[in-house]
Amino acid sequence: MSSKEGLERYKQEKLQKRREKRLESYYRNRNLKEKEYALSDEAVRQRQHREKQEKEQMRRVKETERKRKYRKRKLEENINDQRQNEDLNMRNTFENRTEKHRALKKLKLALPNSPDRRVTTMVAYLQNSNSPTVRKLQSSEVISSPEEIEEHKTSKALTEDLKTVIDNCKRKRSDDSLKTMNVIISSVSGEKISDNKCRKKLARKLGLPVRRVSRGHAIRTRILKSEKSSWTYKIEKLDQMQ
Repeated sequence: MSSKEGLERYKQEKLQKRREKRLESYYRNRNLKEKEYALSDEAVRQRQHREKQEKEQMRRVKETERKRKYRKRKLEENINDQRQNEDLNMRNTFENRTEKHRALKKLKLALPNSPDRRVTTMVAYLQNSNSPTVRKLQSSEVISSPEEIEEHKTSKALTEDLKTVIDNCKRKRSDDSLKTMNVIISSVSGEKISDNKCRKKLARKLGLPVRRVSRGHAIRTRILKSEKSSWTYKIEKLDQMQ
């Protein structure tokens, strides 16, 4: 046998030994049992305590939300009942339609003949806040009170300013303008807008599509329900308690 054949034979034997060693190691490791790790009693108690605390916290949050919705629903029902009673009293003031028609005719005849003087007379009468009739009309939402008029002016001015900012953001088309737009839309798209179903009206006043306002409401909901927001709210409550 030549030296070349001997070298080749030596390589084959060495390779075969290496394969057998690998197989032996594979079967030995496969038959080994995995080490089982058991939690200590203290760790089990801590885990159970954390789970109990989380369940209790979720229960308190749900209970608080349920009470808030209940109070809101009862308040709306009381307001609606009060308005219905006032409307019913106003309708039942006269015994029949003829009596109501005669009273209205007397009022028309008592007013001046000139339209301008009629308007001046009616405005002067309705601006008298000490009159029980005027207060009754304000409580029935037939006319607006001075506070409601001021609030309406403020809301109108605020809406115009928001529309101006939104128009400027739409023209710029940059990342900062997009962030500003999201902040504005999410700020004005609150629960009152959704409960009163005013999204279309709000979108029309701001010059935006309704879908954009709905997206702002989704952003607002996601931020308020995030873990960071909840943690910040919890810290603020703890600071107030201290």
